[in-house]
Amino acid sequence: AMTEAIHKFGPLEIMTADQGSQFTSFDGTDRLMRVGKQLREQMQLELRSLQQKLGIPFVLVTHDQEEALTLSDRVAVVSQGQVVQVDTPNGLCDNLRSRLVAGFVGTLHFFDGTVRRNGADAALDVEGLGRVDQNGHAGQFQEGDHATVALRPGGFTLHHHRPASATRIVQRTLQTRPYLGGRQMLHVWIDDRSAPVAVLQQSARGKDADKIANGSPIWLTW
Repeated sequence: AMTEAIHKFGPLEIMTADQGSQFTSFDGTDRLMRVGKQLREQMQLELRSLQQKLGIPFVLVTHDQEEALTLSDRVAVVSQGQVVQVDTPNGLCDNLRSRLVAGFVGTLHFFDGTVRRNGADAALDVEGLGRVDQNGHAGQFQEGDHATVALRPGGFTLHHHRPASATRIVQRTLQTRPYLGGRQMLHVWIDDRSAPVAVLQQSARGKDADKIANGSPIWLTW
């Protein structure tokens, strides 16, 4: 994969601070973005393997979040010259410290909510969704506090008929359903939002969501 990419676009530039340093940076991300998706993914694996064989730190500067998460042991998110969060790829995705970082790690939908406490437990009344349980941060909020809820497309499920056992559920309208080859990114209108919410689902034949036509009412659970 590396040989094919170099043949098409020229060699990656490998720069070191000095001859004795144990630090390597790659100035090749633009070339990675210019190759096809399959070749780019193969090159990422080869770069990762090369770093492990050499046993020295690599620094990769990229605007592509998938590339950053795939190649890195630790990721630093930088905005306007300031480092806003440093973490492992898993830690970065699971412990978002700001909306800016949340916007970097992939498609997320943001909802405004109000905290409702019941003793030590807390939940949020979220516009367009109703009640959403807090994920381990209950102690940080007081009754009536305003908070932002971030939900990933893969955290939603669509249903043609109302599930009998669901507790977190709303009825909404399906707008479109682009086919992505083995996956579908379904877009659903939710009250008081300027744009539809994306819902990612596998495109298995016979699934309940596969039978729903655009414009139909659907049940959304999370």
